[in-house]
Amino acid sequence: MTCATADCSPIKTVVIYNGRILSIDPTKSAKISRKSSSIDCHGLFLIPGLWDMHVHLVFGDWFPAAKDISLPLFVANGVTGVRDMGSELQVVQRWRSEIEMGRLVGPHIYTSGPMLDGPKPRFPSSIAIATSEDGHRAVVDLKDRGADFIKLQSLIPREAVFAIADEAKKQASLSKATCPIPFAHQKCPTPAWRASSTSLAFSKGVLRPRTNF
Repeated sequence: MTCATADCSPIKTVVIYNGRILSIDPTKSAKISRKSSSIDCHGLFLIPGLWDMHVHLVFGDWFPAAKDISLPLFVANGVTGVRDMGSELQVVQRWRSEIEMGRLVGPHIYTSGPMLDGPKPRFPSSIAIATSEDGHRAVVDLKDRGADFIKLQSLIPREAVFAIADEAKKQASLSKATCPIPFAHQKCPTPAWRASSTSLAFSKGVLRPRTNF
């Protein structure tokens, strides 16, 4: 089954080498080494790996035994990649390394590490942000620790949201590589959302600006 058209392409042979798809050819013309291992997939179907774009892998004590339960369940259900929107960064990075080394069964992980929230965070795995200075420091710290992006919760003061956006853009220009990009969540002010975000996880409480008066 293809991503572009979702059409089924029957009677094909998929050759995998070193964990990557090498070729997808009609079974009759596929070139396969006699020493290769084979899996009979008649009556089955193959699709591209799925992504779950909003998960929390390590979220305080909310998901005990996630390493042994959640990670393999993703793969068992065809989810080969996840975007972790708030977790304990060091733990998730350790799991990711074990997965990449083949020591642990689990999906590819793209993670924000702890979320940024207001002065009194409501959830575990969060960093309190009360001022613009807090926002700048948090972005620099998460970038240095290897976070893939920045996740914002909804109680951050307005000016701190702009500071987070500015620091993320600054870090991008300094690194000349993929770096943390703020992600708005729930009730971020509309101008701040435009300044800072490439993705909106939830739109609860976000008002569309009026253009006709």
